[in-house]
Amino acid sequence: MKEFGSDFHKYKVDFQSSYNFFSKLDCIRFYACGRHAIDAIVLQEGWKRIWIPAYFCHEVIDHISLMDIQIMLYDDYPLRYNDDLLIRSLPFRRGDVLLRVNFFGLRIWRSNKGIPVPVIEDHTHDLLSEWVLKSDADWCIASIRKSLPVAAGGILWSPTGKRLPSQIAASAACEEMGNIRYNAMELKRNYLLKGKGDKREIRDKYIRSEKMINRLELSGMDKESHEIFCSMDIKQWINLKRNNWFIIWPELRNGVWKRMENPCWMSWILQRNGMQRREKKGDLPVSCWMWSLTCWRNGRRIRNAV
Repeated sequence: MKEFGSDFHKYKVDFQSSYNFFSKLDCIRFYACGRHAIDAIVLQEGWKRIWIPAYFCHEVIDHISLMDIQIMLYDDYPLRYNDDLLIRSLPFRRGDVLLRVNFFGLRIWRSNKGIPVPVIEDHTHDLLSEWVLKSDADWCIASIRKSLPVAAGGILWSPTGKRLPSQIAASAACEEMGNIRYNAMELKRNYLLKGKGDKREIRDKYIRSEKMINRLELSGMDKESHEIFCSMDIKQWINLKRNNWFIIWPELRNGVWKRMENPCWMSWILQRNGMQRREKKGDLPVSCWMWSLTCWRNGRRIRNAV
């Protein structure tokens, strides 16, 4: 059964924030999902070409391809360390925009000074990284449901004060999707904590809501996700994930897990030599209690990248 990386259960936490970087921003907009944040700024600026890392969500690339903009792929991926040199060698031209990605929150700050086209940064996997706090990008986006316990949500902001689209309201379809997904999150909480409920019913609701997200027209963020995001202590949430990371890390001692220069508090990188080795999960040291995720199986886009 397919697992989605944003299937949080309903998390009972004190959402009263002592630190929320985003609640203090004036230049921020709220959308139903991360791809809608990209849609909104592309529609406003009217660019002709967008440069996207070849290692990127295939569904989002397919979604962007439906817009009146040409997609250019460049050969960036999580373990690439010379990404800045690569980007500065790309054959940009007038009407281009560049999308840079902090894959899994693994990268330290990158400056965009000297890049001859507008820059959008994707900070989905680490909302309070050094890169976010020091960003000099024209615009930044994030899909907040990948790292926070919300049903949906994407954000668009400008660290450098560039013009943003007008805020739009959540559509009725977006609110309906949010209600279904929050219901699934509550059922999952009961299943995990009390052993009550039908896992198939829970997964069906998640899958149904995921399909609804894929069909959504451009929409603002649903009310409940917006309230949680604007009031929760994101720093505390990240610290909880950091603590979990350090608890589990000493157990991973067989050498196949790659510890990064800038640790990601949401995952570990399992590096394999070859496709068959990658697909063999039975020899994982924690195979009895850890899910592994493959992103992505189709290498066609990597091969076609600049």
